[in-house]
Amino acid sequence: MKKTSAIGLLIAFAGTLPTSAEPIYGKLTGINDGDVMDYECVRIPEGKIKCDFVQVLFSKDEPEQDRASFIAVLNDEGAAKNELAEMCAPFDRRDEILAGDTVPEDELTLGARSVIEEMRKAEAETSPEYFAALKASLDALANFCSDPNAKTANIVFDVSDEYAARTCSPWVNRFSQEFRETDEQTWVAESVPLGPCGVVNTSKFVNDGQYPDFWSYFASKIVTNKDGDGILPCDELDENVQPYLWNAPPIFKNCVFFE
Repeated sequence: MKKTSAIGLLIAFAGTLPTSAEPIYGKLTGINDGDVMDYECVRIPEGKIKCDFVQVLFSKDEPEQDRASFIAVLNDEGAAKNELAEMCAPFDRRDEILAGDTVPEDELTLGARSVIEEMRKAEAETSPEYFAALKASLDALANFCSDPNAKTANIVFDVSDEYAARTCSPWVNRFSQEFRETDEQTWVAESVPLGPCGVVNTSKFVNDGQYPDFWSYFASKIVTNKDGDGILPCDELDENVQPYLWNAPPIFKNCVFFE
């Protein structure tokens, strides 16, 4: 049996709908970052439309630790002693506790109790996948603390980077824009220069043409005052076009964990 894609079904269904002269509603995917966006538009006076957008972005943190700097500390015996004493205190007698041995509370550091409580809570309340990732991270740290050297330190960074690569932080952005029709297939945002950078919104909706019920959105802006200074220097603002397509191909984000 021949399989039908979701887009194929959508196109087939669109053939039964009346052609829209302007964007009405839809779901789009950004082809650069894989963020998704819903929009809904209504007619307003003066021949314009107002569109409300809900954009969901997925960000990933870059590794914060500097491997080379940390390993350099290991080679400085004085600095390493202080650094390791603070870092490794939470792992004092951890393996004994997790193995079921009884250790008097007054013989455990506060950090050790915290680590053990975190692991027990994670095992009871979170998914097996998250608990496995947490345990791998703590095991790598414990191994490093028992034998601190460049090899065990690199393993700690490897485990941390692997977790970060599979972790996404979703962020919801809501905004509205007004558009005016420039031709039968294009609606362009109405905008005036804003802020110290004089940013003009030049975003637009473009009709597919082949499938006239579907519209794609192209986010863009022009910086008219590159000598200004806002949150970022105005000459550093991105003026590249960001396409959001109704028929974008699947984009791999590797979001196993959400924070």
